[in-house]
Amino acid sequence: MEAESAPSRSISAVSWRAAWAATNVQGAFQVPAERQSEGKGRRIVLIDDVLTSGATLDACARTLLRAKAAQVDVLVFARVVDSGPRPI
Repeated sequence: MEAESAPSRSISAVSWRAAWAATNVQGAFQVPAERQSEGKGRRIVLIDDVLTSGATLDACARTLLRAKAAQVDVLVFARVVDSGPRPI
């Protein structure tokens, strides 16, 4: 009997995880009505320690833009790199 090898990571698997993450945080953030005037027309910087899929930052930025922020920028200190097959 032959042992099965672990499935390799593929682009579709990575894409699936990103899509799942985006769906998971969709609608999770809101700017309370009584605070919307604070960000209206302003440039806002979101700071995150580690960027994985980007879904959380994307959801936060979209929420702030819907609340009429003029611009949303992102500062990230580290990014998770897919650990798929390496060329070396």
